[in-house]
Amino acid sequence: TYKWYTAASGGSLLHTGAAYTTAALTNTTSFYVDVTSDAGCVSVSRTAVTVTVNTLPEITGTVTAICMSTTTDFTASGTAATSNPWRSSNTNIATVSAGLVTGISAGTVTITYTDINGCEANRSLEILALPSTSLITVSPLTETVCTNTPITYTMPASTYPNPYDWEAPANSTGYVLKSGSITASNPEITLEWPTTGTKTLYLRYRGDNGCWSPVKTVSKIVELTPTATVVASAASICSGSNAGFVITGSAGAVVTYQLTGISGTATTTLTGGSSTITVTGAVASQTITLVSVSLNDCTEALSSTASVIVNKVPDQPSAIVGDITVCAQASETYSVIDERVNGKDVTSWTWQLPAGWTGSSTDHTINVVASAVAGSGTITVTANNACGASVPRTIDVTVVSSGQLLSPSFTINAVEQCLSVNAFIFTNT
Repeated sequence: TYKWYTAASGGSLLHTGAAYTTAALTNTTSFYVDVTSDAGCVSVSRTAVTVTVNTLPEITGTVTAICMSTTTDFTASGTAATSNPWRSSNTNIATVSAGLVTGISAGTVTITYTDINGCEANRSLEILALPSTSLITVSPLTETVCTNTPITYTMPASTYPNPYDWEAPANSTGYVLKSGSITASNPEITLEWPTTGTKTLYLRYRGDNGCWSPVKTVSKIVELTPTATVVASAASICSGSNAGFVITGSAGAVVTYQLTGISGTATTTLTGGSSTITVTGAVASQTITLVSVSLNDCTEALSSTASVIVNKVPDQPSAIVGDITVCAQASETYSVIDERVNGKDVTSWTWQLPAGWTGSSTDHTINVVASAVAGSGTITVTANNACGASVPRTIDVTVVSSGQLLSPSFTINAVEQCLSVNAFIFTNT
């Protein structure tokens, strides 16, 4: 029979039996056992059994959670076991090497440290999920945009203080900020790029749990916004001449335009940065309106116009006003209506007189002196402008000599009449 005591002699009996399970020990303790044979003989002395109690290791630090893709470094007391002193309860959630823990996926793991005595310390650690970059939005969505096109970048709301991080690499710093501010507290900006090329912004934000989202790289291919303007080759032309318009703008751009009196639109390419549109034999004033200009993937609406006024020769002058029978060497005046007061394009008049008549004028009125010789002739006048002369207007005139003038001869119906009753009637004979 085996008996367990607290001392080598005397002491308290703790247990009887070949095996003895102690209470939890906190210090190194010795136990003493003797044996009694079946014959009742007791061993001369008690055998000492010493249980060495080692101090439990401790994992230092107060970290209880880290974000995915980040690390924390644990240290522990005591001498580490020579083989695999650090372990993770789930390496799909976190890994650990020499105390450095790396978050892999969201969840909770237990990190265990074993010292050289085989004693262990445990630490529970939560791995926090990262915010989603899908919540970072960009408008417009197209990869290609045009210069000076507003682009809006928006990051989601977060309760974490100053949660926003904006970064532009060196080749993307020439933007023009239209609204918002690139600060840690601002979730949205709108900007434009005035130059072409690939422009990139790096965006990330902290979620409510304090974890940074992965960096979202947003690149836009910025192409030139084309331009185009139009002028008339000449402000005015004569009817039947060619009306010309010159369109200038971005080289290689395609311009859509519309001409007066022509249904639908037409296009022209600005080869070398210009193109000439010609209306052949124009008989009415022409206006061109630019509708749009396109280059690569960029199209810009336009509204510029240019006009060419088409002038025609003046209309035939009005009937000539003046005497048709005149005395030799008499002074007379002839005229037509001054169409300038009616807005007509008349710059001068050309008068032609019969032989022997004198007088000149470039106006709508002419003062003349008839010839000294009796006879008939024609006065002719045309209206003029930069485009030419009108159809002529004529009047036939007759010059009579004084010897040809006849004395008048009359008859009368009565030599006497009652007062206020009948009229006298004179008849030229």
